[in-house]
Amino acid sequence: MEGTLSKWTNVVHGWQHRYFVLNDDALCYYTSKEKMARGQQRGCIRLRGAALGIDEENNAQFTIAVDGKVFHLQGKSRAERDTWVRVLERVIHEKCGYYRPPQEDPLEELRKRVIVAENQSQTLMEQTRNLEQINARESEKAEQKRKKMLSEIIATSKRLQSTVDHSCVLLRQVQRDVGTSADMTTSKGRDKVRPSPAKTTKTEMAEDLNGKMGEIKQRESDEEEDEAVGTNGKEDLPLSLDDVVSYSSSDDEFYDATEDEQRHGRAAGAKVVGEQRKISADESGGGALRRSSKDGMLARIPRKHSHHQFPPGHGHSAAHHRPSLVTLLAQDVSDWGQFDAKRTDYDAIYNNTHDEQDIGDVNKQHGSVLMHLLSQVSVGMDLTKVTLPTFILERRSLLEMYADFFAHPDDFVSAVNEDSAEIRFLAVLKYYLNSFFPARKSGVAKKPYNPILGESFRCRWTLPETTPSTTSRTKGGPFPGSATNQVTFIAEQVSHHPPISAFYVEHPEAGVSCTTHIYTKSSFLGLSIGVQMIGKATVRIHKNNETYTATFPNGYGRAIMATPWFELSGKVELRCEQTGYRAEIEFQAKPFFRGKAHQIHGQIFHGARKNAVMQLKGEWNGQIFLKRENASDFQLFTDVRQKPDVRKECVPVMEQEDRESRKLWRHVTAALFTDNIEVASQSKRWIEQRQRDEKTERERLAQPWQPRHFIRMGDGAPTDAWRYCDALEQRMAAPEADGL
Repeated sequence: MEGTLSKWTNVVHGWQHRYFVLNDDALCYYTSKEKMARGQQRGCIRLRGAALGIDEENNAQFTIAVDGKVFHLQGKSRAERDTWVRVLERVIHEKCGYYRPPQEDPLEELRKRVIVAENQSQTLMEQTRNLEQINARESEKAEQKRKKMLSEIIATSKRLQSTVDHSCVLLRQVQRDVGTSADMTTSKGRDKVRPSPAKTTKTEMAEDLNGKMGEIKQRESDEEEDEAVGTNGKEDLPLSLDDVVSYSSSDDEFYDATEDEQRHGRAAGAKVVGEQRKISADESGGGALRRSSKDGMLARIPRKHSHHQFPPGHGHSAAHHRPSLVTLLAQDVSDWGQFDAKRTDYDAIYNNTHDEQDIGDVNKQHGSVLMHLLSQVSVGMDLTKVTLPTFILERRSLLEMYADFFAHPDDFVSAVNEDSAEIRFLAVLKYYLNSFFPARKSGVAKKPYNPILGESFRCRWTLPETTPSTTSRTKGGPFPGSATNQVTFIAEQVSHHPPISAFYVEHPEAGVSCTTHIYTKSSFLGLSIGVQMIGKATVRIHKNNETYTATFPNGYGRAIMATPWFELSGKVELRCEQTGYRAEIEFQAKPFFRGKAHQIHGQIFHGARKNAVMQLKGEWNGQIFLKRENASDFQLFTDVRQKPDVRKECVPVMEQEDRESRKLWRHVTAALFTDNIEVASQSKRWIEQRQRDEKTERERLAQPWQPRHFIRMGDGAPTDAWRYCDALEQRMAAPEADGL
């Protein structure tokens, strides 16, 4: 494949056209097609070990990362980019060994070549005979020039036939030699005699065959004219590209050197999460206990041969349990269940969120796992049904991550006490902007657990400088029995394919609530993983009868081949129809070429005015500044890092329902906490297998899944809204209600 693409160069700090030619091992480029014809190569990008990347926000751009450099290329359209990406991806996969065609038996291959050579010889013989007959029929008066041309063709054909016949003789000789060698090897193998000089393996015979075939090819090539002549030894494409390093004839290439150094620095300082690490108790074959050095917590690690077992009744009814599963329940499970509940402090493990470890350099620490994953995916592929490796998981469910959006509950209710519509809008906007950092506070590019269908999570927060009311308690809502001056939360996974989560939050005393649904759509982008957050949050201030709706940015795990890091990107909107205020905010991805990460810019509009009344800028995980219409400069609006989080309160893990997140994932979380990837993987597979079995059982009984806490408000589309069954406005409006 060949064609013109734009390539970023540092000389002009912009894009320049280059003519690219895709070879077996490399992507070579020239300044023009004419230079390509003359062999004046500009540069070469090695494809063995390369990684492709695309940008969701720019449909024409793609990148090739190899040899510590990132080459930025651009097609004329998305279709052209996708064509190049597909072809390049295929070549890269072949060179990396993802696609390995089955090796043919060398003896069978030789037999086929002999047959082909003999057929070609026979064809040449017949064609030469026909030419001689035509030449004989020509009359003496025939044109002398025509007869001379026929004679030359016949002479050339005979020489070619002689060459082919000679090749056939050599091939038959090789076939006899290899056959004799194989017979001798078989005979001596029966007598258990191993001769040192003889070739005793198929591989060695193949090497002998390849050597003799090489001699034949060399003899044939000596008779042909070499037409591949380059203009300059330095510019010619090397014959073998296995050891070639990507280069350019000038220093105009752009690659993220500074960024790579920063990532390697982070990787060097990161603590290695030992996928290969062994548990001392497992190695000794006995000890089921391991004392964790983290906060003195005890975590029971099962014996090596029983690490996949779970207590009976772990959120799984007898009707759904099947013997076909991987022997999940053994005779000693009940003992483990009693010991598990008494010895492992799951609540302390879940609350210990400050030591979540970075993944480190994925390629160095988990290279084989990464290569296996890459062999299953292609650029642009939907990752919804792809099983990702366990080492990238963080110790919480996605539903619990959504709860962390409300780690500043005082911000959530702050708008209620404001008299001005503008101040209320700014208060809701501040809560919205402050919510993302607590959810992704660690900066660790790990992935929460994918919630299973019907999984739920509930918790509550006590506002700073307040105490829970002892006289006014809720009778319904997300967390019955909570004080009415507490913020309560409930989330449920209402759909698995497509993955949709719904959650509801309220503060009864303040009269504020929030209903949200999010459909996550993940894609493999080559060098990144992108997650679209499709959905809407609706905040209601009941006292003022105001509704605020907000959308969500997309999340990206960058540099997945090295040290991953996380960023948000995309345009979002917050609007209030009743007051006419609207904010348009853009979370900006780190540019390919220069600029800072985590930047946001926004404008606030009011009513029908086309000009913004306020502007925003800053970092979503740092300081954000606001400038009013008539102000001369920006003023600090919020500093998300300076505000302490309020710890959420949950029911103790072992007292939760079987499908509540913390109890459901407790074994995975405890194993990850102690760096036991093997146990975590087995526990995760058990949960996923149970979900598949439950789906099969529902299909057999023709029973559709019914969410427990939320009702769909639509006809079944992934973007449908969801309503909480026991929302605050319903309880407030109920005439028979004697409390909330």
